[in-house]
Amino acid sequence: MIYIAIFLFNQLFISTLSLRFIFPLISLEGQSFWKIKSSPIHHTAFMRHKLLVSSSFIFIIGLGLSFFSNYRFGFVLTTFSMATTLLSAMAIVSINFGMGGLYANYKEKNAIRLSSSQGASLSFLLNIVFMLFLVIVLFRPLSTLFLSIMIKKQFVLYTFYWTLIPISIVSIILIITFLKIAKNSIQKDF
Repeated sequence: MIYIAIFLFNQLFISTLSLRFIFPLISLEGQSFWKIKSSPIHHTAFMRHKLLVSSSFIFIIGLGLSFFSNYRFGFVLTTFSMATTLLSAMAIVSINFGMGGLYANYKEKNAIRLSSSQGASLSFLLNIVFMLFLVIVLFRPLSTLFLSIMIKKQFVLYTFYWTLIPISIVSIILIITFLKIAKNSIQKDF
């Protein structure tokens, strides 16, 4: 399935960008993080702002990749793919942000070293498991679609939207869980 391979490449690209730029966000505050924690600005609002600014570029790139990979397949499949990409990108960014907070190293100043640490490897492994879940959920409807195209059989494209339900549920659970992990790691002393 070439379509799933391209979808996985896009997800892997989002995961790689997120691992490089989102995972080290908390650690890069370094030893001056105590200044942020003692300032009148609430530290979670500060980190939320940093996360939104950094992740918006990843979302734009992911949605652009999804659109240009799927626009030939029609409106329904393109919007489905863009919705799936947005949900999965939000989950991947949350996983990397939460794991970056859990494995924060405030003494390291090099973002590349932080992105290749043991915590980053575990974060990447969780991203791969999530991408495997996406492939399992998407395999049957996509294979049915392309089989019906080959044998010139009718296929209702709106059946793809039913697969958004488990993807949405798992993505929302991952987003909430890993953002709570990040929030807890910001609130603890370092």
